[in-house]
Amino acid sequence: MMLLTNKKGGIYMIKKQEMFDGGCCTGIATIFEGKIYMRKVLGDVQTLIDETDALLLPGKIGIAHTRPMGDHGEYAHPFIADNGKMALVENGTLRDVHQTSRKRNALANMIAESGITFSSLVNDSHEAYPHLKTGETVSVCELEAHIMADYKNKGFSIEEAMVKMMADIYSDIVSVIIHTDSPENIYVTRNSRPMHILSLSDETYIASTQFAFPKEYMHYHTVSLPPLRCSRIFKGGYEVTPYYVEGERIAPLCAETYFKAYQKISKILDGKKGCPLCYDDIENYIYFECSDIWCEPHTLNQCASISYEILFALEREGRLKHI
Repeated sequence: MMLLTNKKGGIYMIKKQEMFDGGCCTGIATIFEGKIYMRKVLGDVQTLIDETDALLLPGKIGIAHTRPMGDHGEYAHPFIADNGKMALVENGTLRDVHQTSRKRNALANMIAESGITFSSLVNDSHEAYPHLKTGETVSVCELEAHIMADYKNKGFSIEEAMVKMMADIYSDIVSVIIHTDSPENIYVTRNSRPMHILSLSDETYIASTQFAFPKEYMHYHTVSLPPLRCSRIFKGGYEVTPYYVEGERIAPLCAETYFKAYQKISKILDGKKGCPLCYDDIENYIYFECSDIWCEPHTLNQCASISYEILFALEREGRLKHI
């Protein structure tokens, strides 16, 4: 989850969401006078507030993130790359890793052999994480940051570098960056994970779910950014750039898709008889059990978008207690 032009508000935006999709690793990066400022911790949003000066970082443009799992502080977002000029955060999953892990491993070793030192080096055997020849693993998200910086240093624009990186690290993700070469903007590229925008006259909020937006704006009109495209976010608005991620087909969302998914999840909720229903319950059920809800053939679906929208609907109905 991320923000633009309201640092303190942004930290509390991710605090609102961590109850069902975050709270294990948390961080924030801002940009001010040509420099990136970053703080992150192993822990939740309150830990970030208590143990760092995150609320005091300079600048009004920033990105923030809370990770729902992991016991490595090194895997907390944001990640810094391009000689300290860029910060990146990402939401997503690495399903079907057997199809892409070999490519990620090759990319990670290419970056390491170029002289880049990964800050997220850990000893972990998890299949989804890129493995170096040393036997260590690194965060996919940090790998994304360094790949994008590599493309940019080869002469591509920020937008071009971002979509090329997203095609290389293809999975169910959305990535967000700030860069000192373009200090008034945030860049978002989403494959299938959602990203919403709330534009006001003097500030713009972006977040993975509508839960995150300040309460006074909860019922304002928001826009969902299109999949497989790079968008530029700026004060008071946004634009979808001409650049897109090549190589996959995203399942489109339609009213029928939402209706079928809501019916299935609502039935499960009724059957749980008061037991809590978390975000992972919903997303995993939609991904593994609801192949019949999609309206058209696809190679990657938008199960996260469906899951968040169902949670938002349940909250409006008064069936969620702690929003």
